Amino acid sequence: MELWYDRPAARWTDALPGGNGRLGVMDDGGIERQTLWLNEDTFWSGYPRTLDCEDKSPHFRKIRELIEARQYQAAQALFEKEMSFFPGESYEPLGQLVLTYRNVPDGDYLRRLDLDTATLYSRQGSLEREVLVSAPHQVTALHLTTREAGGLHVSLTLDGPLRHRTSASAGELSMLAQAPSLAEPNYSNTLAEPVQYHEEPSHQGIRAAVLVQVRHRGGTLMERDGHLILEGADEAMTAVLDRNLSHFADVAAESLGRDLRDAPGTGAAGGLGFAMAAFLGSRMQMGIETVLDTAGFDRLLEGADLVITGEGRIDSQSMRGKVVTGVARRARAAGVPVAAVVGDIGDGAEAAFDLGVSGIFSINRVAVPFSQAKLRSKDDMRATAANLFRFMERLGL
Repeated sequence: MELWYDRPAARWTDALPGGNGRLGVMDDGGIERQTLWLNEDTFWSGYPRTLDCEDKSPHFRKIRELIEARQYQAAQALFEKEMSFFPGESYEPLGQLVLTYRNVPDGDYLRRLDLDTATLYSRQGSLEREVLVSAPHQVTALHLTTREAGGLHVSLTLDGPLRHRTSASAGELSMLAQAPSLAEPNYSNTLAEPVQYHEEPSHQGIRAAVLVQVRHRGGTLMERDGHLILEGADEAMTAVLDRNLSHFADVAAESLGRDLRDAPGTGAAGGLGFAMAAFLGSRMQMGIETVLDTAGFDRLLEGADLVITGEGRIDSQSMRGKVVTGVARRARAAGVPVAAVVGDIGDGAEAAFDLGVSGIFSINRVAVPFSQAKLRSKDDMRATAANLFRFMERLGL
């Protein structure tokens, strides 16, 4: 399946996305100026700090009393005053790779996203660009080709909205970026300076390094004023690397005698799971399995005739360790049927039957837009539950 467009993206939300679960890119497919916005999933604002605080239980009890008395505004005000900590931090942009082309050929324009191969493609005349974010290699790769001999002329620049420093040498482009110590979410809007950088070392934000390497066939690659300039090439491959995490994985493997960067759940050495497994000997398992074990779910199943579970939407993604399928697997092993009550039933939901779900019941009784369905969800949920329990009663459950 492919998405096709006949013009470049006019804004960020029109750009085409690529990613591997840790690295992300948005490609605007620009003709003379192409921008690739870069992301990395651990690059957030903030700094290490403790959540230790005084006993909040008296405030919690008072908030409950206000809610029970239906004094919701007073309860909200007390919660924000006494129970809230500092605002949640913000996910930060890693930066952008900007490619400026000279002597762009005339001809038709096309850009597309291939959902089967997860590749981004754009073409202007004989100039073709392909972008792929590789999971095995943890790299964002950009392939540039032209059918005109020596017709590739492009300069590459790294930039970003955060504090950063760039350099170019030996055919490589690098950028060191620093996330803010505080970036107040736009829904808070309480600080005169919502983005703050602290100079004290213990209060400084996360640092990141981006490295761009260029391999080319034909032409000349030069460095000039912090840019890379490629002139008269036939083809080029540009790789955007996160060298810090790769080095970290190498050091960990050498020190521990085992390489876990490709183990499921470790985020290819970029996630918390990698550090927990490598240095603390943690066992990786799905979150729902941990919740069920903590709740003693297998013990609760003893003597049960039916399990009722649910989620907002059940589809093919629900098979990847979400609540419904996690509960169903345990219940099936105990020989207990499972009924899933959901808001929406999407493509691929039937796979849940093979995992132990006995029946799926949607609360949406009328085909209306979500803006209308959410207003009647309480009544629809009540009606669906009544139908389900009536059916159970007829079956003698």
